[in-house]
Amino acid sequence: NEFREYDFKKKLEIKTGEHEMKSNQSMADQINKYMSYIYLILFAGITMWYYLYSTVLEYKYPYALYLGLRYALMAYVLVSIALVVWQKQYSTVLEPVFMVLILVSAGIVTYVAKDYGVFDFALLLVGAKNVSWKRIAYVYLCIAVVIQGVAYYASTTGIIADITLQADRGIRHSLGINYPTDMAAHVLFIMLVYAALREKKLTFVEITMMGVVSYWVYGKTLARNDFICAMVMCLLLLVVKVLGLCNIQLSKYKALKVGSILMLVAVVGCVMAVTFYDPANAVYQKLDAVFSNRVSLSYQGLAQYGITAFGAVVEENQAVLGYNFFLDNSFIRIAIKYGWVFLSVITYIYYLCFNKAVDCRKDVMIVALLIMLLFGISEHHLIDIAFCPLWFMLFSSMKTEGRTGRGRN
Repeated sequence: NEFREYDFKKKLEIKTGEHEMKSNQSMADQINKYMSYIYLILFAGITMWYYLYSTVLEYKYPYALYLGLRYALMAYVLVSIALVVWQKQYSTVLEPVFMVLILVSAGIVTYVAKDYGVFDFALLLVGAKNVSWKRIAYVYLCIAVVIQGVAYYASTTGIIADITLQADRGIRHSLGINYPTDMAAHVLFIMLVYAALREKKLTFVEITMMGVVSYWVYGKTLARNDFICAMVMCLLLLVVKVLGLCNIQLSKYKALKVGSILMLVAVVGCVMAVTFYDPANAVYQKLDAVFSNRVSLSYQGLAQYGITAFGAVVEENQAVLGYNFFLDNSFIRIAIKYGWVFLSVITYIYYLCFNKAVDCRKDVMIVALLIMLLFGISEHHLIDIAFCPLWFMLFSSMKTEGRTGRGRN
């Protein structure tokens, strides 16, 4: 009888412990759920601010509201990191350390370079921990499509100006955005995020429509580099789709992870090319002409500002300078304006994102990351919140894609 009584008490203790564990887990899940909603609201507000700033639309919501959202996001990130440590929701013990490193490096760069977009980018990146990547992407698409649509309608009906530029190839239209190239870049990333959301459900018709839209945008903006990126995107998506129909999933092969060092290769290649630029060399002259003087302008920036640890204040206002100067290559821009420390952090983040896409079997996401890298060679919006939300997949929750296209945790 004593043995039975002891056994009964032991079982009762075990059941009580299991119940407490389930209760604690349920509470943690509830906290994460509400934290996720708060993040999406803050993400929407901050993204709208930057997206509206990239348009000619006269409406910009009050700066005080933006500051309020920014401070709220800062508080959210601090609480989020504390919860991650308390609930031990990290893959390795170094993950919270890396989060803090991202914030500290971005904070120093913001102080030195006077560019608050860098710190906002870091806050949104770290704050996305445990938030569904798909929900982040949905929110971004809703904001981007609505603002883009309103800007296009307003510019074509004369409500706002359609900024045009005369080029050798014809007239370039901005269609409600500040610059023709920015218009094409917006559309490119909308398509990339849409494709990443659709994953294996993406159809041949949708890929074809992306190609048609890209061609139409090119006809209006004459943004050649963005059009090349869009065409390569469509081609790679077609390859992934055909292979998927043959039950071949590229991300199943771990050797694909070698692609995670491509940003490092791109960074080193661009810095070396600009460092050894020779304006008298015929090859360099041709390369500079192909990239619309991006190489010579990068060389000028490198000679004037150099590459420091945490960047510098770079003057690019033509009205102030009296001549045209702009750093369009994202890698050179980050190196000069934000410093080699932050460039190293971003390069490592790309490494982690690529590996995560492979581990989660996201073939389309891998395509998006490759196009993002190609885009960075000729455009400067690589870490701009209004353009490229793909970075926020790093700490967000993401399901593994199975052969059937259904996600599994």
